[in-house]
Amino acid sequence: MPRKTAPRRPRATRRTLPLVVATLAATLAVAACGASGPSQAPTSGEATGTASDPATSVAAATPLAAATGPSVAPIASPDPSDAPPTGLETPPFPSGSSAPPVVIDDSLAGILPTTVDGIAVQRAPDTEAAARSSTTLGADAEAFAAVEVLGADASDLAIASIVRLRSATPPDGFFASWRPSFDQAACAPAGGVSTTEIRAIGGRSVDTTLCVEGAAVYHLRLDDGRIVVSVLEAGMKGYGRALLEGAKG
Repeated sequence: MPRKTAPRRPRATRRTLPLVVATLAATLAVAACGASGPSQAPTSGEATGTASDPATSVAAATPLAAATGPSVAPIASPDPSDAPPTGLETPPFPSGSSAPPVVIDDSLAGILPTTVDGIAVQRAPDTEAAARSSTTLGADAEAFAAVEVLGADASDLAIASIVRLRSATPPDGFFASWRPSFDQAACAPAGGVSTTEIRAIGGRSVDTTLCVEGAAVYHLRLDDGRIVVSVLEAGMKGYGRALLEGAKG
């Protein structure tokens, strides 16, 4: 019998990093557009494709190193030659909405640890700028922050988007649209969505989506669903899981 191999995990090289950032920017536009409407996507635990190989099941999270102080400066912008190919750039945000712009709140970044596996967790300014410029996200979210972890050899990456909802926004209704929209946009460069399930991470239930080519998306809901932490992870070291292992709240 042929040996079964685990799905390939894409490497977060300098060439793919701009695409990941562009994808998250697109996600903030797409997910926010339908945040208050009904969702057509499967619920957690319902497969959307072939089940993943057991080799891709939850592994122990990367050990968290002790906090070493403030985060270092954000990652420098990639060279223009590393830009994603035509057709994969961030699409324009919807216009014509009267929603107020979402506020970037530094305290939301404090929900997640300051270091992962000895690497400083940094703010993700491009993702925050995309959220701030969205004409729709502010209708449901009053605050936003984003952080990222990039391995020294650029082969592992995690980007976390943290959303705090407005008091009038129904948490379940928002998440029902946010989660599938985020998954579809985040998995687009990795072959699309493969399966959805619930995993135990850090003693909490985390909605998990596996992309066809091995990347993963995690969604942690805190404060009765009023805070949503959505993490895109690429690579084998589990930086996304490690971020959620150390999440406060």
